[in-house]
Amino acid sequence: SFLPSVPDVVLVTVITCGILLKPNLSLAVGFFCGLLFDVNYGGAVGLYAFIYFSAAFVMTRINSAFYREALMVPTLLFATSTIIKETIIFVMTFLFRGRFEFMSFWQMIIVPKMIVNTLIGFFLYRSVLMFVKSYEKRQEEKEKEKKIV
Repeated sequence: SFLPSVPDVVLVTVITCGILLKPNLSLAVGFFCGLLFDVNYGGAVGLYAFIYFSAAFVMTRINSAFYREALMVPTLLFATSTIIKETIIFVMTFLFRGRFEFMSFWQMIIVPKMIVNTLIGFFLYRSVLMFVKSYEKRQEEKEKEKKIV
């Protein structure tokens, strides 16, 4: 395998949307991505919907607190969100079954996934940020044209 872990592109997408898009749209993206993930891959329907919705909610609250062009904050958010999400998954799926090997889970799952998600998130965020900025610029130009006419 090329990557040490499977990237969680859904989480990266939800975080990116939570930072760059409007709150209501971000929450909808988080919930429906989680619901689709639950239906396709999850064991218990609602676990991933709750996790991704919560991630989108937190990102919409953090959104106004920093300058969105500062790439260090989203990069740290990708790493932190991955750690929190995977810890919740560990608690909900392994700990309730009596499996207490958290350090093994940390080394084999969480750390590699955090590294991969952070790298993918950094490049995805930059790409989406450029797209959003160009879209907003076009919208502003359209508004100026409407005011002139």
